[in-house]
Amino acid sequence: MKGFSLRMIPVSAVLLLGSTVSAAATWSAPATVTSGGSQVLAPSVAANAAGRTASGWVSNGQLLVSIRDGVANWPAATALPSASVLANTLAVAPDGDVVAVWLEGTSVNAVLKTAAYTGGGWTPVSTLSAGAARNLDLAMDAAGNVTAAWMESSAATNTCAIRAASGTAASGFAAPALLSTDCRNVLDLTVNSRGDAIVAWSNRLVIYGGSPVIVSQRSGAAGAWSLPVIVAGATYRSNSAHVALADNGRAIAVWSDAYGPQFARRTANGTWGVPAAVDPSGSASYTGLTDVVMDATGNATAVFGIFDMTFTAKQLVARRLGSGAVAWARKTPLTSVTSVVEQVRMAANSNGSIVVGWFDSNVKANGVLYGAGVSTYENGVWSRRALAAGNPSFAAGIANGNTTAIWTSGNGATTLQSVTANVP
Repeated sequence: MKGFSLRMIPVSAVLLLGSTVSAAATWSAPATVTSGGSQVLAPSVAANAAGRTASGWVSNGQLLVSIRDGVANWPAATALPSASVLANTLAVAPDGDVVAVWLEGTSVNAVLKTAAYTGGGWTPVSTLSAGAARNLDLAMDAAGNVTAAWMESSAATNTCAIRAASGTAASGFAAPALLSTDCRNVLDLTVNSRGDAIVAWSNRLVIYGGSPVIVSQRSGAAGAWSLPVIVAGATYRSNSAHVALADNGRAIAVWSDAYGPQFARRTANGTWGVPAAVDPSGSASYTGLTDVVMDATGNATAVFGIFDMTFTAKQLVARRLGSGAVAWARKTPLTSVTSVVEQVRMAANSNGSIVVGWFDSNVKANGVLYGAGVSTYENGVWSRRALAAGNPSFAAGIANGNTTAIWTSGNGATTLQSVTANVP
């Protein structure tokens, strides 16, 4: 989630980070977004600098969206014309418009659809991709230009495509651009405030092989996408690349291989450097879990998982790399040594504040409830708060507003709750 992006991954708490100044993150009491209905799936969230926040979720296969201003109670949700929704993502423009994009259908034949809240109401639903779409990502720049990226595949023709489309809430999306015909299964999109963008693709873990890290890049919201660039060749068990992009054009990619988290930096003129290890000491056993964010000037923060000596616990740690620094700073533990972190999402704002959310499968109540938590980085200090989450389903995003965490709880995960905090 990167720049002003929002991404979805499978776990049930959603985060977004804002820019309101405060001495430390003080989280509000939990508020109910929705309760008492059917099971809540695939929650998503986005906000703008004025404090407008949009939350989306799936119930009975349909996408519902609630929009609030400030920290007021969540109003009743609008059910968008949809069915069999698999995943969704949102973006909120500076003027308060909201863009929703979702996958609808089956896992092997999903259609990519979109609608926008603009002028006080929702637009008709339109189709972005009628092919077998998957791996959706969405991001917005500071002017309200939104970019969607996704993958397509066809079992019948054994063909693949990686596409991106841009537009605004009022105008809708332009025709999609074809970035590659590569067949991969991990996609990550990052957009900075001026509209520069990077789409990265790779594979999930390949036990006896590895995946190259490949990107396509764009300069400005109206720029053309580049031909694919290989940032890193395949190494043993290399997989799951994430990218982050600063406002000055610097960028970073982070991925994992058999030797731990790896990274490569991009200069402001678009040249990628030689890959290297995030944790060069190699003194730990790594879980393969990674993510990365960047602030406006190119300071990077990466998180990754470390096994304990018994390979049971999976602790989450962070390392920071200054814009002009050669070496990463020392590791900072974000979770306890007994945690079993299975999923993680990050977001950062232009001031350098960061929010990290995770799902911890070692926190249980009556054998069914799972733990989630959030950490914030403000003014050089990390803080942490635990959340009592229900059935695992997790996502994260960023906007210039406040920080909101949303998670499911209750028997059968029928309740969606939120907490909000201000960060600098």
